[in-house]
Amino acid sequence: MRIRMLAIALRLITMLVLLFLSVTPAAAQVEPTVSYSLGIFASTVTDPNVGPPVAAPVVYPVAQVTCGQPKIVPPVTISNPTEARFDDPSNATLDCRFTIAPQVTALPIGTAYRAASRANGATVTSAWSTLSNPFDRALTPPPVPVNTRVR
Repeated sequence: MRIRMLAIALRLITMLVLLFLSVTPAAAQVEPTVSYSLGIFASTVTDPNVGPPVAAPVVYPVAQVTCGQPKIVPPVTISNPTEARFDDPSNATLDCRFTIAPQVTALPIGTAYRAASRANGATVTSAWSTLSNPFDRALTPPPVPVNTRVR
């Protein structure tokens, strides 16, 4: 009788363990990042996940992104920026950076653009980051003449 009760208790415990394991969600797996996208948004956009970018986002493979860089304090507004930065996913006290000059040069001349980035896996993409500090796409003056002479 005692052995039978022990066998029933063991079966009950086994069933409860199996039931618990079958309803416990699997640990979420994070897909590795293969590239980052940078979207440029108009100044009127307050949430890049809702408002559309002014041009198609540009994709930067991870090989073009340099992480482990010292943090910088961005200027309040900048004209013709040459790089974008975001917190290094491996160490939030450092930055990741990539060159965006060609993407900025392709924009129409304008003021108060803002950028947002997102991480791309092989099959899924993250949401857009918060918007960056504002920047302008401005004309640069022609080069200064050198060695002016009169006669």
